Amino acid sequence: MKKDMKKEKTKQKTNEKQEIDNKKDDSYVEAYIPDWKKLAELLEIAKGPDRTMAQFAYDCGKSPATFSRIVHAKNEKKLADKMIATIADHSADPVRANYDTFMRANGKIPREEVSEIKEKQGLDKQNEKKDRPSVLETMRKIKWDVRGIIVSELFSRDYMVGFSHNPYAAGLFPKSKYGLSINSSFSAKIDAQDINLWNFIVVIQENYVKLDKKTIEKMKERGSSAYLRGIMFHNAMLFLRDAWEPETLEGIRNSIVFTEEEYYDAFREKVFGLEFNTDISIILVDLDGKKVVKEEMLPRKDKKVLKSLFDKEVKTDSSDDDGDFGIVSDEENF
Repeated sequence: MKKDMKKEKTKQKTNEKQEIDNKKDDSYVEAYIPDWKKLAELLEIAKGPDRTMAQFAYDCGKSPATFSRIVHAKNEKKLADKMIATIADHSADPVRANYDTFMRANGKIPREEVSEIKEKQGLDKQNEKKDRPSVLETMRKIKWDVRGIIVSELFSRDYMVGFSHNPYAAGLFPKSKYGLSINSSFSAKIDAQDINLWNFIVVIQENYVKLDKKTIEKMKERGSSAYLRGIMFHNAMLFLRDAWEPETLEGIRNSIVFTEEEYYDAFREKVFGLEFNTDISIILVDLDGKKVVKEEMLPRKDKKVLKSLFDKEVKTDSSDDDGDFGIVSDEENF
């Protein structure tokens, strides 16, 4: 009975000692994993030149084996806050090897710093969000850039062009009895044979602009099938109107504009086995190079061969130019 009571008391004392040793300092919080190399360096500094590591361990009330594990970076878990406090109390160099430097090397930082970091991160996120253009603004800029490139390319081939951003409001699109409304990023009246109205549908950016770079790369790795489904869905009404009401598209050329060659090629491969009733083309624009790379007409059922206006030779600069080479106007001149 006495033996059992003695064992119980010893166990209780051991537990109490462990509880004291493991007591955490609430003024510090865990921020990252310990820097074992830094802890070993700090222990060497704290030991000082005038005593051995074993003596230093005894001074701190710890076993040499414990300090040996720290020196050789063989610890499997963080040092207890109580142990760090003891080491700091016996440090030979309290300037370089003190409680705070040990705690930071052990992966902990003062609690008030966490608030400061969070506050700074919050401000950074707010500023980043404030500085980042909205999806709508980005889409508008991309469409504007595409429009500017197409304008420049057509004018360099001596075509006179007037653009509108809303062909429906301008009454330029005939109505569909089935309610098939064709998408339009912008459209143009142009002095070219067989084209009364040229409608441009910029689709690639409208899908991409909402995605972050990582997602875009993953989509590319998986292939373009999912992306192509999005383009077909985006232009479903155009294809239905071509099939059901081709007369409403007479004199109208619809062009689907791409800005990445791999998707242009993938879409071309899908649709060039089909035949259409009206003028539909696909265009590849190089935003960085600010040029139209190519335009291809989709095959027609009546076998009519259509030419791209971009195939025309570029107008060269001449002293005889009258200076009127430019955009006619925007929407008010339709």
